[in-house]
Amino acid sequence: MPHHLESKMLCHRCVGEQYLSALVASDGLEADCDYCGTSEQAFDLKTTCDLVDEPFKRHFTRSRMEMNGYEWAMHKDSESSFEFEPDGEKTVYAIMNAADVSEMGTHIRPRRSISKFLEGQ
Repeated sequence: MPHHLESKMLCHRCVGEQYLSALVASDGLEADCDYCGTSEQAFDLKTTCDLVDEPFKRHFTRSRMEMNGYEWAMHKDSESSFEFEPDGEKTVYAIMNAADVSEMGTHIRPRRSISKFLEGQ
């Protein structure tokens, strides 16, 4: 788990998902947001990730990363231009869409921070 990310602060304005944003606004600490730079009610990234992780595990499943027989045959065919791509969204986009965390911010984008943090757990 990347320790440098744990203490990053994410304000309620950088979270678009209504429930999570309201929770940050009501229960967060007044702090400078590391993503938009404003002083707002905010949670540290660890708290935000804990709130995102459980529903994410409950409502999303991993795509298969292996090719099936047909895909493997297409991949091995020298005349085919087939390239395997797993179904579904990349994790970082699924998180961004589920929590409605935008690509706002000046340096490190919140969705990438959340994804990196959850990968490290």
